[in-house]
Amino acid sequence: PAPPRPVAAVGRFEILDFGFEILDLFRFQISDLVSRIPNPESRISYLEFVDSTSTRSMTLKGTNAMAVSEQLKALVAQMPDPDGRGMYTENIDKEKIEKAIAAIHQGGRNNVRGLVEMLGEPGSDQDVKPHYALHCLANHTLIVKDENGRRALCEVLCEALSGNSTPYVKSFLCQTLQWAGRRESAAALGKLLTDEQLCDPAATALVAIRDGAGEPLRSALPNAKGRCRLTILHSLAALADAGAAESFKQALQDDDREVRIAAGAGLAKLGDAGA
Repeated sequence: PAPPRPVAAVGRFEILDFGFEILDLFRFQISDLVSRIPNPESRISYLEFVDSTSTRSMTLKGTNAMAVSEQLKALVAQMPDPDGRGMYTENIDKEKIEKAIAAIHQGGRNNVRGLVEMLGEPGSDQDVKPHYALHCLANHTLIVKDENGRRALCEVLCEALSGNSTPYVKSFLCQTLQWAGRRESAAALGKLLTDEQLCDPAATALVAIRDGAGEPLRSALPNAKGRCRLTILHSLAALADAGAAESFKQALQDDDREVRIAAGAGLAKLGDAGA
């Protein structure tokens, strides 16, 4: 077949037509097509859609990024600027900020994805306002007791943890999940436990979440080395995880003194007479 030809572009996605006659594409807003992708933080191969006459395959190709809406950019621009020390102590218009955050909240998952996409490197001008906005948005879902909104936010952050964001961004997402996350976040955090750059923030979040945290920590332990192994043992000890008793006993024979101490602390927390 002939090479696919571009028919439309969305942000950094390119929609390609593989030679099928697309009669009614105008009926589908491109942004709507992208919003229906189950996991836009992962590289996507195919998007299929059904209309009243036939099924057609299309390909989305490009980076794992979504276009950030102009409305979201305008709302994020209302976040305060840091002072000369990089702190938020001057010209804080609480009412204005809360109104903007409430509007971002109304945008649901797409706005959360947009905020994650807008994050930049630490201390950069690009990062400051979306970082502030995402922090406030997580708090907002808790303050207004919107459980569906909280869960949706956390699920989007968990998707982003498997994407191509920098370790700095992923660490910040872990910190956000540390107070906003619940059981639904445990599995995604667990996948970071053997990454030396992300093990600490992921483990800290799991210990704070507690519910469902033991299983991913135990599962990661056999493949963890060095600092990651020590961090996981400390975390299991902090949780007083009864399922880790055997792992603690085995770790008492480890060559690393710090690992042996962590294992002993874990068994002490459990009050395991057999140890």
